Amino acid sequence: MIKTPNHIVCRGKLDPASHFWRPGDEAEATGTPALFIEWARATLHAPASVQDPASLKAWARQAPDACAATVAAFAGLSAAHGQRGNFLRFRGRRIALRVWTASDAYQDWTRDALHNGTLPNGITAALNNAEWADIARLAAGHLLGVDTRPDDTIQWFGAAGALWPIGAWLVGACVVLGGPLQPGARSYHAAPPWPD
Repeated sequence: MIKTPNHIVCRGKLDPASHFWRPGDEAEATGTPALFIEWARATLHAPASVQDPASLKAWARQAPDACAATVAAFAGLSAAHGQRGNFLRFRGRRIALRVWTASDAYQDWTRDALHNGTLPNGITAALNNAEWADIARLAAGHLLGVDTRPDDTIQWFGAAGALWPIGAWLVGACVVLGGPLQPGARSYHAAPPWPD
């Protein structure tokens, strides 16, 4: 079998059932959805019909729990790790949380401080109430819906105590709650729907 950019040739014949999706540009090609599709195909974690972003969204609509579980496996998440084990799995001195306080200043927590210390009350409640299905769906929304990456900063201006922004920790991103818009941050007032 010879792989070519647009098709697979088997013994000199075109196999029309094996056309691969080709991303339209570099951003799409290097985005998490493209990586997930390739991973899911290679590991047989998704149905054969998942070949491109449109079919991925169709699968997510038809079988949301199966899709979310597959995304969780792709992200290295596990129900056995519990809420804290999944959300707070990254360590280090990088800022993981910034909260705008009543004194008009930020209070910061590093990844290590979050892992070893006490979380703000609203976040503790949100994490404690998260079920495994919530964690898997959050991972899918962040990775496939908005392509959250570990070096991203997600700034939340929505409802206090919402779980969606904290879902960025599942992939190692920094979360900023309120305050002035931070340089380079991706800001949200509501959880973007995925699949839309």
